[in-house]
Amino acid sequence: MLMFAFFAASFAYFNQFFIFPPLAHELGMTKFWGAMLVSVSNVTELISRLVVGILVDKDKVTKACLIQVSFMLSAVLAMAVSFSTIHTILFVYSALFGLLGGVFLPLAILILVELVPETHISSASGLFALVTGTGISLGPSVLGAIKALTGSFTDSLRVCSGFYLMAFVVFVLHEHDTMNCIRHEKRRKEHQEERTNLERTFVNQMSLSG
Repeated sequence: MLMFAFFAASFAYFNQFFIFPPLAHELGMTKFWGAMLVSVSNVTELISRLVVGILVDKDKVTKACLIQVSFMLSAVLAMAVSFSTIHTILFVYSALFGLLGGVFLPLAILILVELVPETHISSASGLFALVTGTGISLGPSVLGAIKALTGSFTDSLRVCSGFYLMAFVVFVLHEHDTMNCIRHEKRRKEHQEERTNLERTFVNQMSLSG
């Protein structure tokens, strides 16, 4: 489940860089301003990575919470912007898009360490690279086909929004299941320790009685 969330997020995030220039042209903007959308996103992504690193180092917020907020806001914003034809709104979105996208990649490996059992960390890291690469590779073809069918890149942007929403839902479900397993394992260990202590107490009492 976690890998599917990362696949969906990679599809939604990276492939919007391919959408920005043609979407800008579709809305009547020049190629220069279409390229500027990508540049703005890259700059704000860099800023976001720095801020996220500081927040995580100081334990201000949990990594899972940051990922969830990033996925949900990205889904909502992408869907809202897909219904707008105002150039300024598209520029504001490109900046927010970079800020939110900068949360995902820096935290993904750290999330794997927290939510994946230690025995599966190595394979999970390799699988993460595979699923993210697959999401990036499939995106241009899928979104291009959608544009060919609908005649507009705004529909491709809505598809990216849908993938972000899927990433959010799957991630939340996986985290919930993982936390339940961790709590269950903790209770099992506590119960085992209590049982061991009782057995030791009983043995000690028998020794004293003898």
